[in-house]
Amino acid sequence: MSEQDDWLDGAGPFDAPPAPDYGEAPEEALDLGAVSATEWRSWPTWAKLRLLRRLRTEGAGRPEQYVDPASNWYLWMLLGGRGSGKSDEASRWAAEEALRVPGMRFALVGRTFGDVRDTMFEGETGLLAVIPDSELLGGSRERAYNRSLGELFLANGSRFKGFSSEKPNQLRGPQHHRAWIDEASSWADAELGNVVDTTISNLMLGLRLKPSDGSGVRMVCSTTPKPNELTEFLHDLAQKKGQVRILSTYSNLRNLDEAVADVILSLYEGTEVAAQELEGKILAAAKGAAYTDADIMTASAASLPAGAELEKTVVGVDPAVTSRENADETGLVVASRYAVITTDERGRPQRDERLKVEAGLSDKIEVADFPRILVAAVDEHEADELLVEVNNGFDFVVGAVTGYLEREGGAAIRRTRKDRTSPRRKVREVVEYVCETPSGHAFVLKPVWQSADKLTRARTASAWWVRERAIHAESFPKLEKQMTTFDGTGKKSPDRLDALTSAVAGLSVGRRTRVGSGASPVARSGAAPRPVKHPLLHDAPTRSARHAWSSSIWENR
Repeated sequence: MSEQDDWLDGAGPFDAPPAPDYGEAPEEALDLGAVSATEWRSWPTWAKLRLLRRLRTEGAGRPEQYVDPASNWYLWMLLGGRGSGKSDEASRWAAEEALRVPGMRFALVGRTFGDVRDTMFEGETGLLAVIPDSELLGGSRERAYNRSLGELFLANGSRFKGFSSEKPNQLRGPQHHRAWIDEASSWADAELGNVVDTTISNLMLGLRLKPSDGSGVRMVCSTTPKPNELTEFLHDLAQKKGQVRILSTYSNLRNLDEAVADVILSLYEGTEVAAQELEGKILAAAKGAAYTDADIMTASAASLPAGAELEKTVVGVDPAVTSRENADETGLVVASRYAVITTDERGRPQRDERLKVEAGLSDKIEVADFPRILVAAVDEHEADELLVEVNNGFDFVVGAVTGYLEREGGAAIRRTRKDRTSPRRKVREVVEYVCETPSGHAFVLKPVWQSADKLTRARTASAWWVRERAIHAESFPKLEKQMTTFDGTGKKSPDRLDALTSAVAGLSVGRRTRVGSGASPVARSGAAPRPVKHPLLHDAPTRSARHAWSSSIWENR
């Protein structure tokens, strides 16, 4: 489909909003003494727009809505609820700037071409509803507005050009003085943030023309916030190089049709996303995510009970098989399972368990450094297993890790065993690798089978958090953000969350339901280590009671 088809598809007849009339000064301006009727008629249109913006925002008791053109800023972010007036203010600011400085090049960027056309150009608060026909090229919309290409030309040489987040590469090359970006939190690539070749990165690279009035480049973002990478990036950027303003739907109800206001409020009041959709606040947790803020807070404040004994430590990995600049991170999470043995009122032993997230080591890792970092993580945390999703890089990890061990004086032996961990499935033949690091630590490189989608798997893993049996050794901001924001809809892979899910899956397999059964001698007070039978470890030094279980993984269970 061509660019022209994108604009025209589903557009129907062009029903333009009525042209504005700035012939007479508004009564509120005259009442306040802000301008006389004679002065008003002599003012340029851009000056009239600025005064009207002041009256509609500061004069109406909503100073947070006003985009101040006098201060020095790069990004002005209007975070607003539905119907809060964010797009109206952004549109008026854009019109004012283009009329004030001749030859201004403006980029208008929306979620889709249809959104740009129907909202930013032709909407009730769009540019055509703000700029009078007398200021358009040729004095008419028919001559000034190219609907098929998404372009609007002004008589002073300024131009507005529309772009879609669905085609970020169209922003490579064009240069602009100003930009208005609408509903950025809902863009097609919002989950990717500002990595190379995203809509926002291409736009910012092209936003480099210096206006003739000597001011710097500027960008206004009007959006209802959603918790994702782009929202966070723009929010942080606006805090550093501009302003963040929060607009509430409630403060703009008097400007909304009563029926419309009732519909908006009835849809969102009392829901999980009311703060986002009505108050313009960024929610930490996304609706539908596997984990909640409360889950994270509880796990962060928890600690191991007295007498808890370490049973098993694993390293979950979600590999990025490339190290290009825009590649995903390698997810790397260390977690352990602890057993707590108590007795009931009759003296019978009772078993409880805790899952502890020990470390978050995720990062962008060069392919050449990948096996060394994995083996170092296993060594440092004395992990018993290195777990990789079987259909997401297992063969790559096997090749990288076993090759590294052989080069560095370690060892790796392939073995096959029968998997009987799931009674509902047929016995499965599993290929795994019994490994020894150059320092002499033993671990098993194992595949993790995942038959469900990422969100379903994450919800299964979250049972430890829901039951308040999970502990975070420290704060893991990026991991915890993925835990509470991944809702299964984004394009970006939740690498840290995937690694955690694999680790939890490994710790949830082979758990004992009562004391005295299972393969872990650590939970049995005074239990002696099982003899090591694998030839690689016949001279391995005796380790702690925990390593008695670690050594037992060398046997065919």
